[in-house]
Amino acid sequence: MRGDSSAGDYRKRLYDSYVTTHMKTLGDVNETGLRQAAQAYDSCFRAFLPADQGAAIAEVGCGYGRFLHWLRELGYRNTCGVDSSPEMVAHAARLGIAGVKQGDVVKFLEEHPGAFERIFAIDVMEHFKKEEVLPFLDACLSALKAGGMLVIETVNAEGFGWGRLRHGDFTHEYAYTPNSLSQLLLASGFSSPSFCPVRPFGAGWRALLRRLSWRIVEQLGRVYLHAGTSSGLINSGHILTDNLIASARRPAL
Repeated sequence: MRGDSSAGDYRKRLYDSYVTTHMKTLGDVNETGLRQAAQAYDSCFRAFLPADQGAAIAEVGCGYGRFLHWLRELGYRNTCGVDSSPEMVAHAARLGIAGVKQGDVVKFLEEHPGAFERIFAIDVMEHFKKEEVLPFLDACLSALKAGGMLVIETVNAEGFGWGRLRHGDFTHEYAYTPNSLSQLLLASGFSSPSFCPVRPFGAGWRALLRRLSWRIVEQLGRVYLHAGTSSGLINSGHILTDNLIASARRPAL
């Protein structure tokens, strides 16, 4: 998240109290929250991690460092993160999560050309205004090593619950579809963008019930899209989950 005053004072004001006014309304921002977040990350992002645990990994808009904590628990030792919210950074320090710095994410990336094997932007893109998106992606490309990967999780505007997520945080500006994200990534110089849903996860009978229920909802959604499309044809890989994950690489030299 940028949150600089030039982008609008309302964002700076809200980011300055982001833990108090927003994060605590969503759940635990403590060790319990770290464990719960680790389950989600393990389900969503393990496949995108490099094999080399010494690879340089950055998270932009890292909040109070939940993702960085998970990486270090897995053994990744060359990690760092940046967030614009001073309250988030202070909370990371209280939890003993190192490597979380306060700052503007674009400036941070511009100061690290060709430095990272992976850049993760989790729940970040929706905070940018349209005119800020391409400069952010340009900065991500320049901060990646050749062949390095950018991984994005963001609000899926084709999902059933996108409006609830898009408007659930006043600092959210926009939501994306695979088509719009692909357009942006390719225009920024990334290659081979790919997309996947963020489906229900977890162990136990409740999680199993959620997964089975979602399969039914997903199939009903495809029927709805098929009926409402003039050609009668839809993409069989259409993503209907509230969030989606995008990945793309900086082309190899």
